[in-house]
Amino acid sequence: MANTSSVLSEAFRLHQVVRCSLAEEDPCQGGSHKVLKVVFGDSVQWAARLCHDPNNWKYELRAVKMFQHIKQTHPDIRAPSVSFKAENPVLYSEWVTGKSLKVWNSQIPLNKRQMLLEGLADFLLQLRTTAVPLILFQSKIPGIQLGSRRA
Repeated sequence: MANTSSVLSEAFRLHQVVRCSLAEEDPCQGGSHKVLKVVFGDSVQWAARLCHDPNNWKYELRAVKMFQHIKQTHPDIRAPSVSFKAENPVLYSEWVTGKSLKVWNSQIPLNKRQMLLEGLADFLLQLRTTAVPLILFQSKIPGIQLGSRRA
């Protein structure tokens, strides 16, 4: 996993504006990633997403390239932009504020849950109906072959 100084130096290089630092709050932890909040001197905030298993980076790169293609063909899609360098296993995106879904049933009002689910449904429909170039599928993943069906 990348260390915090490399995360900050790469974020500074990608943003190319002003110095940055990590927010003074605990990182978000998930089963596969750690997410750090990067704050720039111009008030821009990014999420730095670090994969726990560096062997998964090649799969993440392929998924990000597909996502970038989708954002390019559907510029109105409501999703953060992603920045990265292939040789540095960290994904950077705009910081999205909100509440953790851990409090989904107990603290989020029904109308906000419905609004989120409607937005998610629109997003998934856009993803589902966007053609992705076959070139993005050409990297080999063990155990998966395109065009084959398993019984």
